[in-house]
Order: sequence, then structure tokens, then C-alpha cells
Amino acid sequence: MKKFILPILLFLMFIPVVANAETCDTEKITISSITLEDKSDNVEELVEATANGKNINLNLSMSEVGDSIEFKFIVKNDSNEDYELDKTSLNLNSDYINYSFETEDNSNIVKAKSSKNVSLRVEYKTEVPEDKFESGTYTDSKTMTVQLYNGETINVPDTFKNPNTGVQSYILILIIILLISGSLYILLKKKKYAKFLILIIATAIIIPISVYALCKCEITINSTVVINKNYKVSYVIEDLYGSIWIKEGELINYDLSRANCVDGYIGEQRLSNKYKVCSGTLIYNEMNLLSGQNILLKPLKLRYFDMTNNCEEITEDGYVCEKETPEHYEEWEYMIYSKSNSEKYNYSNFFEDKEIMNFVNIEFDRWNDNGSMGIKAPQSFIMPSHDVIFWVFSD
Repeated sequence: MKKFILPILLFLMFIPVVANAETCDTEKITISSITLEDKSDNVEELVEATANGKNINLNLSMSEVGDSIEFKFIVKNDSNEDYELDKTSLNLNSDYINYSFETEDNSNIVKAKSSKNVSLRVEYKTEVPEDKFESGTYTDSKTMTVQLYNGETINVPDTFKNPNTGVQSYILILIIILLISGSLYILLKKKKYAKFLILIIATAIIIPISVYALCKCEITINSTVVINKNYKVSYVIEDLYGSIWIKEGELINYDLSRANCVDGYIGEQRLSNKYKVCSGTLIYNEMNLLSGQNILLKPLKLRYFDMTNNCEEITEDGYVCEKETPEHYEEWEYMIYSKSNSEKYNYSNFFEDKEIMNFVNIEFDRWNDNGSMGIKAPQSFIMPSHDVIFWVFSD
């Protein structure tokens, strides 16, 4: 009888392979399509998202924390068994980008011979540190997997799942077989019928591990997200004589921390015609610009009201002017870009800026002497990889 023990054990060793081949039909789980559902204004698809077999490929660009994009992909199950999406398996989020998915009916089960719509959301969640950017960009590339399992236990909560699809499971089985073999050898020396008991125990342990193990299918997501650093162009007016009027909706573009401002109203409908009346030093900002972007340097357009005979001062809170008060605009088109002015307002300035910005019409050029040059707007320039500031004056 002993001569039959080794062949029987070898046969039991190959049961996992045979069982897995017969029960796991993961090749019939595929991604049939992927489509764009929604995105933030700052998000772009550098390459249109694709789905091929079990692979999803994303190539995106974002620029602000909170930017997000959502795709819908279809998981097609042509097998004869139900499969369950494991939401916890998508755990390779980066330090800055978050990936998550939801199903259309809040059920993770993909029924046999059916399809399931799944939403994949990609979000820029944490700001990339300044020192991570290179030439105004940071690239975050990840390969991650979403796992699906089959079996009768997928609908039963808190059920032990034992996917028999990899080397680790097979090594576990080999260890069990070796332990059983050792026990069998020892016991056969002592008890005549111990070998039959051991064979029964071995079969009872090994066959459930293999035959009733869950099959695992993996969907691979290859994602590249390019984070663009946002920069700004600032226009500073120093020691402004007189007062300019800035509408409330325009204040988001102004830095008035160095200015002297009071409230101003035109006509009786104060709430709908409210302004900030400012003098001193003002900074106007154009935001959300990208390194290498072609920027139009524009004359700075300032608004005035003729306050001579049409306005009255209301204590220290500001002015109220008649509805018919004449409105005037003045365009300031002469500008200086200089190292000294940049340092004064804590802006970066580099010797290479002149070559990078590539101004065509320069009024005066002292760049090699003291790092300054005069420019007249409008004209275009190339945005460097840092914020820039121009000192603006009128003729």
C-alpha cells in the first residue's frame, strides 16, 4: 500500500492546477468601452482615454487642486459566473492624485453574461510642492489594478475569500502537502491504518483550498497625469495720483494691500453700483497662466469718474455720485520689466528671462547693464516658469 501513497500525494498536488483551469474563466472579463462623462475646466485629455481588453489608459493634465475628471467604463462579463468588483483593491493612489470608482446601481456584482457601468474619478487632491516642478510641470504616472472575484460567497458578507490565482497560494498548498507527508511517514511507523486517515485529511484540506477557491481577475489602469504649475502676470502702478474706480466683480484681480481705498456709489441703487475708489499703489493680476504659454501683454485700462461737480463725500466711508456722472477710461501702455522691481515685490527674475520671454518690440534695453527693459503694450511674450511683474506708467 505504501507504494501508492506518493502517486496519490502527487495527484493531490496537481488538483489546484486542474481545478483552477476548469473554474476560472477570467479571459471572458473585459472592458468594452470608456467614455468621458464630466471634467473641470482646467482638465484636459492629452490623449483620449482608451480601453483594450483588461487595460485602461489615461493621459491627463491638471493645474489646480480640486480639478477632477470622471469616466464611465463598461465591464463585460461573458463568463458563466458572477464576479464582484473589490473597491478596496484600488489602493495605489499617489501623494497628489486620488482615484476612486462607483457602480451605477451601488452593486459591485457583475452578473454572468451581462455588463456593468462603472464610474472612474481622478482628482488632483493635494498641491504638488514647488520643488517637485520641472519647467513648470510635474508628471505623476501610476499603474494600478482593480480586482474582481467570482464564486458563490461573493454575495455573503464577511466570507473568507481565498483567490487561487498566484504563486503564494500554490506555495501554501505545497507546504501543507509536505507537512502531511512528514506526518504520514511518522504515523505509518506506529499505526497500521494511519495512512488512510492521513489521506482523508489531506484530501479534505487540499481540495477545498483549490476547488472552492475564488478566481481573481485584474483590470489594469495605466494613468499619466501632468500637473501644470499656475503662474501670474502682475501690473503694478505706484503712487497713483487721483482715484480709480474698481467694480466689486473686478476686485478678485487686484492686490490692494498697498492702496488707500474707500467705497464709492453711482446713483441711488447703491448695492448694484458699488465700487472701490483707490489711490496709492495697486497691483493688477492675471492668473492661471502656464509656463511656455503665449501671453498677450495688454495696456492696463483704468476707470475714472468726474467727481468735480457730481459727487459728494459721505464721511470717511466714501463717495456717492449722481447716476449721470461721466465715466472715463485711461490706458497705460508703457511698462518696465526689471530685476530691481521684481525683487521689490518678491517676484523671481532671471537673466534668461529676456531670451525666454522673447519680446519683439523693446523700447529700451538695459538688460545686460542693470536687468531692465522697456516695453510698450500690446505685444506678446512667452511665459517663463515663474510669476512676473511689470511696472506700468502712462505717457
